[in-house]
Amino acid sequence: GVGSHPPAVISLAHVQLRENHFLKDLLPALAACKSTEGPKTLDLSGCALTDTGVQQMVAALATGALPALTELRLKDNAQLTPVSDAMLKGLAMIRKTVTVVR
Repeated sequence: GVGSHPPAVISLAHVQLRENHFLKDLLPALAACKSTEGPKTLDLSGCALTDTGVQQMVAALATGALPALTELRLKDNAQLTPVSDAMLKGLAMIRKTVTVVR
């Protein structure tokens, strides 16, 4: 019924995610979301993400997770290196409708 739609924005901004929590709990849930009514924005700003987390998230998004996603926010993740930037550039080629905010 009404209200059963998932939120349009998932914000975990400034939640200090432990890497293993992100990879074991959050990422599989996001990867499993194949609904076109899924979130449009995923905000992981200031979440202490690492390249490993970004790599696995990019892999999930590249294989069709979160099909409604139009914005991925990754600001203030100081541990990310040019490796993540390269992966995100690759994602932009595959998912042209997703804007990455770094």
